[in-house]
Amino acid sequence: MSDLPREPDARYNELKQTFSPKAWGLLKGRQLTLKMHPTDAVRLSIDALLAEGFRPYPEDIAAKLALEGSAWTAAVVRIGTSKNWGHSFVSDVLADTPIGLLMKLRSKVGEMFVIATARELPGGLTELIVMPHTGGGDPDHDRGAQPQLDAGIARILEQLHSSGALVDEGDPLPFTKVRDTSCPAFIGKFRELLDLNWMGRPKRRK
Repeated sequence: MSDLPREPDARYNELKQTFSPKAWGLLKGRQLTLKMHPTDAVRLSIDALLAEGFRPYPEDIAAKLALEGSAWTAAVVRIGTSKNWGHSFVSDVLADTPIGLLMKLRSKVGEMFVIATARELPGGLTELIVMPHTGGGDPDHDRGAQPQLDAGIARILEQLHSSGALVDEGDPLPFTKVRDTSCPAFIGKFRELLDLNWMGRPKRRK
């Protein structure tokens, strides 16, 4: 038996690169401090995201939170389409055909949800968190809406600056840094509110 180290399987290397934290990266939102009522802060954020091509989520998340007696209010928008393994297989089979090219163009933007959630703080201030969440399966696909997300957050910051309501714009924040389990932007709470599975995809289509 040779004492030389075995070369890792090429497919294993490919999978390791695909599913590495570096490959996936983390989409980032913002945690802001404002002088504005929480409801108005959420409305401003949602309007800014809608202006960048997001569409409203059909369920009233604020009503769910109110029924729970939560200190938070929130609303959700989304963009893009989910990409499952069946879709990927068909796309690969038809890759060099007109249908395959059309499928590739239509699936460029992965399904992304963005939640805008806010609560009152002491001293008449408001905490606002704008946070993206996506499904898994293809890191490039899931990050396809990054330009719209960045433009939406920039629009939110611009409007808050111009109104004089912004106290602290904070730094870009990944969802892993939201650790308050009662916060709707916390991954577990977010999935509970939207009835999402462990992959971050709807258990039932809305």
